[in-house]
Amino acid sequence: MYDSKTTERFWAKVDIRNQEDCWPWLGSLNRPNGYGCFRILGKTKGAHRVSFEMRFGEIANGLFVMHTCDNPPCVNPNHLILGTNHDNVLDRMRKQRHCKSFGIKIPLEDRTLIIQRYNSGESIDFLASEYDVTEARIHQIIKS
Repeated sequence: MYDSKTTERFWAKVDIRNQEDCWPWLGSLNRPNGYGCFRILGKTKGAHRVSFEMRFGEIANGLFVMHTCDNPPCVNPNHLILGTNHDNVLDRMRKQRHCKSFGIKIPLEDRTLIIQRYNSGESIDFLASEYDVTEARIHQIIKS
């Protein structure tokens, strides 16, 4: 899935520790939530998603990569699991991080930034995870 040059470039941006510890992403982080960003083939992807793909393979459409450690910059594949949107919402609720997701209004300047970032190649699912909203909400912003 990823060539050796891309794999080497990715892992050079990770503070790899023992298997149980978080492996912090040393590259750029997205603004609101602190997830790592990795640019590949002209698009920005979540570093945690790239780490998961490198270890376990392609992620099926509609699935989220969730952190068991609840540490957004962590890219340790041992701390990452797949889940549906429903799983992700339940996980947020269990960890009491759900208040942002429901009914929040996104300020105009953030909506403008979301559109710009989408037009520069960032994916809808990445932006949704960054702003802690549904992909449908990001799609709605982009199409408005």
